[in-house]
Amino acid sequence: MTVQMLFVPAILSAVGDLIPICTFLLCRDVRTSVTARMVTWFACADLIGEIVVSIATAAPEVIATDPLCTLQAASNWYSVWASWAWTAAFAYAVRYCFTNAIAAYHVHRTGRLDSIELRKERSWHVACWVLPLVLTIGCVIGGLFGPRENVPVCTFRDERFALLSNLPLWGALAYNVFAYVSVHRLVHQVMDASNGLLAPDAQQAFARRVRVWPRFTVYILTFVISQLPDVFILFIQWVFAPSGPVMTAASRASYILSQLHGLLNGIVFCYANRSAYYQLWSAPRPRCSCAGIALARLRTLVSDTADEDMIDDTISSV
Repeated sequence: MTVQMLFVPAILSAVGDLIPICTFLLCRDVRTSVTARMVTWFACADLIGEIVVSIATAAPEVIATDPLCTLQAASNWYSVWASWAWTAAFAYAVRYCFTNAIAAYHVHRTGRLDSIELRKERSWHVACWVLPLVLTIGCVIGGLFGPRENVPVCTFRDERFALLSNLPLWGALAYNVFAYVSVHRLVHQVMDASNGLLAPDAQQAFARRVRVWPRFTVYILTFVISQLPDVFILFIQWVFAPSGPVMTAASRASYILSQLHGLLNGIVFCYANRSAYYQLWSAPRPRCSCAGIALARLRTLVSDTADEDMIDDTISSV
């Protein structure tokens, strides 16, 4: 695989990461949702790696020498570990949202769907930002990062450490699947129960929470679809050590697909929060930021291009 093959996926994924980040900055409604914030934190973590990969592909000769090679590998793997951690944290949050019936009753009274996780968000930041940082610093001190043969960017020098470094991904994938299966069973148990498994108030709160379920399912699918093929190929290469053009093509395709997780995540986020974009684009709202109101005002001006005099009057009055 050549370095240039990674440039386009990295740019596309960076664009996808910028979708939730910009939405988070522009609209207050998104900032008040814990699940939307968690997707934004994942996008921030993933964006670090995409920027690093983009720079590495743009100047491979410069990045290939130390200490820049070590810095590139450390930054990229920190981004990878942090983004995987935030994906697992998101799965935990949604699972907790459905499985904790007592919390469901209290949240129902507050009127906020996902406010049960506010008290946990600080610990998530420690787990998802600090722990990957400690792991990355340990790898740098141990001299584990550097160039490796047949690998286009700097990474772990030893292939065995590269395989072990994917253990957090396997754990995140396993937990996401576990969260999906457990919530899927719980949703059907509650919805199919004749008398209901929860108290009436909690039953109503749970019914409203079901609207989060399709979004959670799509987020899980994007993570599994983008990451599972690469994990499977790595496992096949480690156990059977196959070679040939077919395995080489499969390895390249799975790696490129794994790099596109940010793009897929951004598309899902854009659809799940389409009401926020409608508010920013259609008309100014008090709950949106000044930048959002400015965009809405620009939208109004553009939509009135048929009346040039009115546009001139509007611009002159600003």
